[in-house]
Amino acid sequence: MQKSKELPLDKKYNLKEYVIVSYENLHIAIFPEIASWILLKNTVQEKIFKSIADTKLCVQELMDKYKENQSDLVYILTQIEAKQIETLNPKSIFENKKLHLHLTNKCNLRCPHCYMESGSAEKDELTTKEIFKLIEDFKNVAGGTSVGITGGEPTVRDDFFEIVEFINSLGMEVNVYTNGTNWTEENVERFSKCKIKHVQVSIDGFDEESNATIRGKGSFAKSLQAIDWFVKNGIYVKVATTAPFEILKDHKQDYIDFAKTLIAKHGKDNIQVNFSHAFMPGRNLTNEQIESFKDEYFNLVEDVVAEIVDGFEKEGFVLNVKGDLVDSCGYGSLNVRANGDFYFCDRIPDMKERHGNIRDMNFSEIFRLMKIAEGVGNIKNFKPCGDCELRFICGGGCRIAEFKGFSEVIDVENVDFSKIEPKECDEKAMKARYYKLMVDTNERFYK
Repeated sequence: MQKSKELPLDKKYNLKEYVIVSYENLHIAIFPEIASWILLKNTVQEKIFKSIADTKLCVQELMDKYKENQSDLVYILTQIEAKQIETLNPKSIFENKKLHLHLTNKCNLRCPHCYMESGSAEKDELTTKEIFKLIEDFKNVAGGTSVGITGGEPTVRDDFFEIVEFINSLGMEVNVYTNGTNWTEENVERFSKCKIKHVQVSIDGFDEESNATIRGKGSFAKSLQAIDWFVKNGIYVKVATTAPFEILKDHKQDYIDFAKTLIAKHGKDNIQVNFSHAFMPGRNLTNEQIESFKDEYFNLVEDVVAEIVDGFEKEGFVLNVKGDLVDSCGYGSLNVRANGDFYFCDRIPDMKERHGNIRDMNFSEIFRLMKIAEGVGNIKNFKPCGDCELRFICGGGCRIAEFKGFSEVIDVENVDFSKIEPKECDEKAMKARYYKLMVDTNERFYK
């Protein structure tokens, strides 16, 4: 509960620029630049708010003017004070402190939807020594705090544990993305001695038969066994499920039951099950195929997640917005392929070209370009989002997926945004969705 606070009677408020929008029978005063808002439940409250923001009456003058509406006045002042509307200085939701490293393109599986088309190792993959130097440079130059290790399947490299332990020796966190089929109880125990933030295990079916159609026979049991070992050793597990469209359509309840059973077994403090809402083109999956089912697929996944996580949409909204500006999708992060090519986006297959190769560029220059790319990815640069009052609340989504032409940007120092097509947005429906979330979660931002 919000603690009571005594305000100086001569206090006047200097509020930031705002926009008042209508939603159903309510009004919302939105402060676009700080991603915050004040809920106004009636016309009296709207008048009070404008007296505070525009006329700049002091507290005593407000009390005198609205002496018949003291509860309305207290409601508005409580929101302004508790949400720190006058002094709030939120930071970007994105911190350029994580390196995403593809250790190898080699994989022991051949998943049809794999967007990296992993299988065989790439030519001239980075050596252990080169990887160590990259990680050291990322920590020392970029202030990096964590490394996400993926592949292919990262555990097929003989030096996998050596690399994880090196990262740990630098005081950095490690996240590992694995199919879970290549682990033993002994190496999980070795792994657990490092500073592991989480392990993501990919399981795309709800049982052996459905999973085998994607990941091969026997992989389902092996992945579940690895999860048991991870949880037993105190490692937090994220299960990543990209369910094939046709299977999900016919077996939605089976996926729900699978996720609920897994969470019940290990406990929600030890595991979460995440369903991908979309596909990227992969080994046997084209853009045309994805376009044919993407909307129906998104809705199917929404139904599944809603059954698994109570209030997931509200929880995610509060988590993203509270104290942050959703100004970035993560563009500007450093994503390095196994051969040293680097990109400022993790949707590597969608990028027209690499931004460079770590073997050819001093890391200080790479970091300089990272920071420029981070600014380039700010939603204020894109249409129509940059002019929307919800720009830092909605965030605009993935820059590559939502803004045609942006995937062709290679020179981040000279971006011609006039060549980036505006996002196709159902503005009315999108805004209504966010206004509802803002209303429904309002008190969670100050109580």
